[in-house]
Amino acid sequence: MKNKKYSIIYSSLTGNTKVLADAIHEALPQDECEYFGVSDTVIPSSELLYIGFWTDKGNADTKTLQLLSQLKNKQIFLFGTAGFGGSDIYFRKILNQVKQFVDASKCYRRRVYVSGQNAAVCLGTLLEK
Repeated sequence: MKNKKYSIIYSSLTGNTKVLADAIHEALPQDECEYFGVSDTVIPSSELLYIGFWTDKGNADTKTLQLLSQLKNKQIFLFGTAGFGGSDIYFRKILNQVKQFVDASKCYRRRVYVSGQNAAVCLGTLLEK
């Protein structure tokens, strides 16, 4: 990866996805963070994007889907939260829906999905691995 910088972009309805975004931000080198915040009209130049979303009717929220459909040649780490449906099957179904909006030129590093209320605990465990 030429550009070592990363960006964390998220959309949070209840604050649970922001909790995940904050935890990711704290776990990564601060001096390499190009952008941290909510979806904007400007796409960061970072090659690595951590993109967080909340679930809306079995898919990512509209703002996140619009962002994903605009991206090309980026490495993506998707993370999301859901207020209900605690099974892996349910989470995989949502991620499969979201992936339909992602251009094939992207390379996934990892995908994380957790129940909204357990966001910080679940992500903390994943980042330790």
